[in-house]
Amino acid sequence: MQLDAIQFGVMENISKFKQLSFEQRKVIEKSLKKGCLQKEMALALGVNKSTISREISTRSRDGVYWADLAQFNYSKNRQKCHPKLKINNDKIVSHFCDEIKNSLRIKFWKKGKT
Repeated sequence: MQLDAIQFGVMENISKFKQLSFEQRKVIEKSLKKGCLQKEMALALGVNKSTISREISTRSRDGVYWADLAQFNYSKNRQKCHPKLKINNDKIVSHFCDEIKNSLRIKFWKKGKT
């Protein structure tokens, strides 16, 4: 079955090294239900066929690919990629903020007296 990118409203020739969008994942889901080949999906989405293969193999559950679940798992895993805060204790942050405020008050208070 021939897959047409215009039929799905997805642009061809997407630039390299971009994450798949939710719309692209929906195209994959619909195409799999229609029985399309991964090569045809890749052509329609403007990505390499190995991208489609990896997407299906890593994000399928119980042999079924769901775009909603794939996007949710992608977003959840993406949050883990960002660096954690160095100071995540509210008491410590509050203490340092108070110290800075006090030092600024003293500095400006001394300036006003002279």
